[in-house]
Amino acid sequence: MPARISLCEIPEVAMKEIMNKVDFRSIHSLRRVCRSIRYFIDQHKSTIEIAKLCITIHPEHVCFLYSSDGRSMETVDYWDTNFGCLVTINRKRKKIRNKNCFQTFMNDLELIIRQMSCITEELRVNVHSSSDDFFDLFKKILKSKKSQLRVNRFSIFAKDQDQIVSILSSLYPVFLKTIRICYHVGTQLETEKLETLDQWKGAEELDINDTHAITGNINNFTHFSYSKFRIQIISASDLNVLKEAFLKYASFEYCFITYKDFNNAHEIPTFFGQPHHVDPNNTTVQRWSFKYPNSCKHNLLIVEMTKQNDESKLITFNPSGNFTNCQFVVNIRPEASVPESLRRSSTFSKPIGREETKGEKARGI
Repeated sequence: MPARISLCEIPEVAMKEIMNKVDFRSIHSLRRVCRSIRYFIDQHKSTIEIAKLCITIHPEHVCFLYSSDGRSMETVDYWDTNFGCLVTINRKRKKIRNKNCFQTFMNDLELIIRQMSCITEELRVNVHSSSDDFFDLFKKILKSKKSQLRVNRFSIFAKDQDQIVSILSSLYPVFLKTIRICYHVGTQLETEKLETLDQWKGAEELDINDTHAITGNINNFTHFSYSKFRIQIISASDLNVLKEAFLKYASFEYCFITYKDFNNAHEIPTFFGQPHHVDPNNTTVQRWSFKYPNSCKHNLLIVEMTKQNDESKLITFNPSGNFTNCQFVVNIRPEASVPESLRRSSTFSKPIGREETKGEKARGI
C-alpha cells in the first residue's frame, strides 16, 4: 500500500499545476488550511477568472460576492467577533483569531485583484461607511498591479467624487464600457474631475442616480450612447448642444435627464425655430422635428415640449416612426415631474445574482 502524503508535502511543480486548475473558491478554502499553504498560494502567481465581483463595506461587516461563470454567485462574509474575525463561505464558518474582519478581508481582496488578469464583466463597490480607509487601501492594491484591472461594467456607491475617482482612474479605459454611480450625500455631486478621466471619455454608457443633482459640463455627456443623470442647471443652449450631438452620433440610443433649474427657456425658439402644436386644442404641447443629416431614411429627431403656466415641464427627444424600433430617445424632465417609481429607482436596485431581462442586457444593467 503506497504511503500517504499530506497536502503540504506535495512537490512544488505539482502544487503549481493544482493552483492553475482550481477556481477561486477552492483557492480561498486552501488558504485557510495552514500558514505554509497560504504562503505558497500568495507567492504563486496563478490566474483567477472572475466574471462578476461585488464588494460591500459596512462598519462592522464586509463581504464580497463573486461569480466565475457570470451566473451563480458565491458569497464570502467577514464579521468582527470577540475572538477575532469570523469568515463564512456559503454558511461554512472559519474562525481567525486576533484579526479584525476588515484586515482579513483586505488581505483576501488583494489576493483576488492581484491574480485577476482576464476581463471581468462587472465590478461593484458599495461602501456604507464614512471612512476613507477602504478607498485608500483599494487604490494602493489597484495601483500595485502590473496592468490595470480590465472591467466592462463598473458600479460604485460612494460619498464623494474623490472616492469615485480613486477607483475609476485605476481601471483599464479600453475595456470599460459602462459607469454607474450612486452616492449618499446631501449636496450635488461634482463631476469635473470625473469628466477629465480617460475612463469617462471612453465609456459608452452612464447611469447616475437622481437622488441629488450633479454639476458638470453638458458637452462632456454627449458621447454616451446611453445615459441617465440629474443635472443642477440646464439651459436652452444645453438643449441645442444635445440636439446637435444626437443628430451626428450614429450610435446614440437613449438619454434620460432630470434637472433642478431651467435657465433661459425662452431662448429655445432661437435654436429650434418656431414649434408646431401637436394638438390644435392644446397649445401647451409643442413639437420640433429635425432630419438626420446624410440619412437615406425618412427619420426625424422629434423634440417635444410640454408647458404649464409658461414654464417648460417636460421635454422629450425621440424619433418619428415606430417607437419600439427607435434609436434616439431623450427625456429631459424637471424634478417635480419625475414619477415616484423613477425617483425611487436606484443604480443598485437589481440584485447582482438575478438573471437580466432582455432590456437590461441590451443596456448592461
